[in-house]
Amino acid sequence: MRDRTASRKYSASNEEFRRDHKRRRDWGLIQRHELKLRRLAAERANPQTPAQREAAAHYAQTEANARVALARHAANLEAAAQKKAAAAHKKPPA
Repeated sequence: MRDRTASRKYSASNEEFRRDHKRRRDWGLIQRHELKLRRLAAERANPQTPAQREAAAHYAQTEANARVALARHAANLEAAAQKKAAAAHKKPPA
């Protein structure tokens, strides 16, 4: 560790500020880490986090859209088959 008192810019008040600031930064880091751990524990206890609920809603909407598209596709195929059958019945014999 370097000797700060050897510097030409050394100031006892600045040194006191550094020590106090380091103490406050360390305290804040501990607080943020504990908050993160509490949040993670709560998420594990309740697996339905907002992100999971949003993903489930998106999946349900996507699934519903896929069902609608599939039903439309089936209806289009059926209509095309009926048109083809009707056209085959209208052809005059050759």
